[in-house]
Amino acid sequence: MHHTAYIIGGMAMETYCPRDGARILEVGSYAVNGALRDHASSANEYVGLDIEAGPGVDVVAQPGKPFPLEDEQFDMILASSAFEHDDAFWVTFLEMCRKAKPGGHIYISVPSNGLVHRYPQDNWRFYPDSGLALAKWARSQNLDVILVESFIAERDRDTWNDYVAVFRKGPTEADLNDDFLYQRVACSNAITWQSDAIINRRDRTEDMVLIETISASATRLEADLADKARDLEQTISRVAEADGEIARLSGRERQLAEELAVSETAFHEKAAAFDTLSHALSEEAAQVGKLREQVAASDREIGQLREHAAALDTRIAKFADALGEKDAQIEADANRLEALEAERYALANRLADSDSTLRQREEEIAQAWSELEAERESKVALQAAFDALSDRLKAQALKLDEESAWTFKLAGERRAAEQRAEAAAAALAAERAASTRGLQDLRAATEAQAAAERRAADAEAALQADSSSARGSPDLQDRSGQRIDRQFDRIAELINLLRVREEEIADTAQRGDSLQQQIDAMRQQQVSANADLADAHKQLRAAQLELATRSGALHNEQSRAKKNGERLEWLRAVNRVLSAGDRGWWAFVPPSWRRQRDLRALQRRGLFDATAYLERYPDVAAARMDALQHFICHGMMEGRRGNTDID
Repeated sequence: MHHTAYIIGGMAMETYCPRDGARILEVGSYAVNGALRDHASSANEYVGLDIEAGPGVDVVAQPGKPFPLEDEQFDMILASSAFEHDDAFWVTFLEMCRKAKPGGHIYISVPSNGLVHRYPQDNWRFYPDSGLALAKWARSQNLDVILVESFIAERDRDTWNDYVAVFRKGPTEADLNDDFLYQRVACSNAITWQSDAIINRRDRTEDMVLIETISASATRLEADLADKARDLEQTISRVAEADGEIARLSGRERQLAEELAVSETAFHEKAAAFDTLSHALSEEAAQVGKLREQVAASDREIGQLREHAAALDTRIAKFADALGEKDAQIEADANRLEALEAERYALANRLADSDSTLRQREEEIAQAWSELEAERESKVALQAAFDALSDRLKAQALKLDEESAWTFKLAGERRAAEQRAEAAAAALAAERAASTRGLQDLRAATEAQAAAERRAADAEAALQADSSSARGSPDLQDRSGQRIDRQFDRIAELINLLRVREEEIADTAQRGDSLQQQIDAMRQQQVSANADLADAHKQLRAAQLELATRSGALHNEQSRAKKNGERLEWLRAVNRVLSAGDRGWWAFVPPSWRRQRDLRALQRRGLFDATAYLERYPDVAAARMDALQHFICHGMMEGRRGNTDID
């Protein structure tokens, strides 16, 4: 248990469980670096519960199962630095609420940030609204629970920001506490039962605030370093000026020495001017002494500057090493850029192949469409021919119906003629039989006349009667022959007419058979044309499907090529920013400062926001990876968002 959790837990017991004789239950009471039991009054009953036996543990519970305690038995239930290790803290929270008496309080303290500390595992961190969610969850399970107060405590002596929440279980008529714990603790995002307002609201965590403070300090240090660099340049300039002055004084000293030598040589000659020259020499000696003092001071300053320069050389060596790492990274980025260029070239080739295939398919579709149009025109012509044949067939059918009616009429007339012929034949046979009998009677009469002529002359009356009868017989024969000839002529005419009608019927039937054959042939042609048209439709649909598939593939390739191009342009822009940042005195500053400067430059240009990236992807922040390096090496290919402008 860290320091803030220990202190705030004791304050919570003083605030929400002030009376003696109270029953207190601590969940997760295994003592590690301190225990809340230290704050409990000896007049209270304190029960410690955990999932394994150890110091501070009175009752051992099974994970995921109800506590082996009776419900509604405790005035206050505590869980400090325990929920982050619980696989299902919401189940544990319900058990805590069940064990609390009506009017009792439930206290939880859970880290809201901090390093991973597995005991045996670390699962959760709580944000400002967690208490409201837990109270809502308890009420959904028919438990009368209300959030009294919650807040996130500021860190103290360590790196933890604790989320603290206090709940009260009902039903009870007692007033809710208004002596809030958050008023005595440095905290933010406080919530109470009195209103929906958030007290001292702060959306950024203390870690973020500290990072911003450190970033501001780094900025100030960069500015100070720039000032120091300018001062160093001025100092180097002054050293150069001092070196020039030393050289000038050395020349002056040599000049004075030469003049002194000349003066000594001319001493005897210029004895009268000795005092004057001695005085001048003294003044010159004093000036030389001063100059020597200045040279000594300059030597000391030069020594200090050289020491400072040695320190700067050491830092420059370190900067050179960092620059080497930066160059290696830039070289790796350049290699990756070349790989992306190669990939873009391959994608361009694939895009060109897809364009060629698409144009080929378009030509095939155009040809298929032309064939389909020709088939449609052929079908229209065949349909017109079929309609004309149908009209002709209908006309022939009408004519055939008329011919059939006429044939039936002729057949009736034929049957009537046959009946008349049969009657005429019967009459002719009867007449022939009568004629035969007349001839026989004539022969008999002739023979009787001859016999009468031979027998007797006196049979004249009988002979005249016989002669009259004989004269009447040829007339009868002539009339019978004429009637028979007329009947035969009529029968011949009827037979000729019947033969003509039969020939006309045969010709009509033959023309009908020929027309039927033509209709059948046209129908077969129409069936074949319909089959060809159906095949053309199938080919057209297949070509359209293939065109749609290739169009989709082409669109996908174009999208990938465009996306890779955008990534390539982005990488070039980032590389320009990073390359521009290593010029001038920035090449000699610490790599971390240059990195912060580069990230700010990328953010100003809308290329990459490292802070937003780490906030959006906590796993990257937890792994303490460089945001830009992770996005280039992994996040870009994983579809992560680096900045709104390049998403």
